[in-house]
Amino acid sequence: MAANLDLPDHSKTTETVTYDPKSETVTLPKGIVSVAGVTVITGGAELSCSSCMLIFGVWGTLVGLSIVSVGLWDHSMYKNSGLSHLLTLGLVVLLISSGLVAVVFALRFLMKKRRMKARRDRQEVPVTGVNITGPNSTLVEGKSSANLNCDGNGTITNTQWIKDGQHLSESDTITFSADNRSMLINPVNRSDIGEYVCVRSNPISSEMANYSITVLYGPDVKILGAEILEEGSDILLYCSVSSVPLATLTWTVNDTDVGNSALYITRSSNSDHSGIYTCTASNPMTGLTNSAQHTVTLRDQDNTMNLSKQPPTRNRVIISPTKTTGFKDPNPDTENVYEVCEIS
Repeated sequence: MAANLDLPDHSKTTETVTYDPKSETVTLPKGIVSVAGVTVITGGAELSCSSCMLIFGVWGTLVGLSIVSVGLWDHSMYKNSGLSHLLTLGLVVLLISSGLVAVVFALRFLMKKRRMKARRDRQEVPVTGVNITGPNSTLVEGKSSANLNCDGNGTITNTQWIKDGQHLSESDTITFSADNRSMLINPVNRSDIGEYVCVRSNPISSEMANYSITVLYGPDVKILGAEILEEGSDILLYCSVSSVPLATLTWTVNDTDVGNSALYITRSSNSDHSGIYTCTASNPMTGLTNSAQHTVTLRDQDNTMNLSKQPPTRNRVIISPTKTTGFKDPNPDTENVYEVCEIS
């Protein structure tokens, strides 16, 4: 009769060697799990050495504590002067083992941090297609607001706004959305004119877009020139206008229109030219009209003797067709230079 032999069933045992990085274990044939076999699978020393170092460190710490305990007992029993060799050995073993454990944990922390960064970088998509959309209507100082939106594709982790090389932050007139994607300027003023840059980025890439803002403002009017002059001299008055777009202006003397250019000139003046000179500027886009007044007094030779003792203050006024001054140049073909004498 044939005997029935219970043979082991190898049908469920694995014939390959596998490594589970999450649990840091190696499965060998026949289901045997071995940490020491990691070196065979990975060909590296990171996991196996750190595990071995940790084991040696823990065991060394326990051994060191045991030796220190025996050394302390020996020291207390025999009242030896100084440290015994046994106690010294225990302290050395304990110090080395504790340092080994600390190094292993530090290395594992750094390697885990590096793996997390690599995993995060693989998940992030480069930033592309960044653009800024802004207001379609005309912006008027003190009346309009500007809302800028910065969009882009990819993984966005950071958004920054820059103007004239300076990073923008919230103020009385500037606010940002929670994700910094939108910026609202309310109301706009002339200091907001310029180039705005939006930078969207993540740890692996960044991209920027530009947007220009123009604000209509003015006119702001100021008159330069002398107030007291000698009869027979020339009256030179300059109407300085700050305005976007260019403003139209009108000169009036004692409520009578006398011209519409920035520089007002009267040759060989007499006492009839004394009075109030007014420069009025109008900006058709902002709908504003402003004016400035300047009083001119003409005196005869006898009344100007005392004034001649004081040197006049001279203002150099340049009319150039290449410079925006808020009005049209009366002579665009040449650059006219005048000296306006102010006597106080």
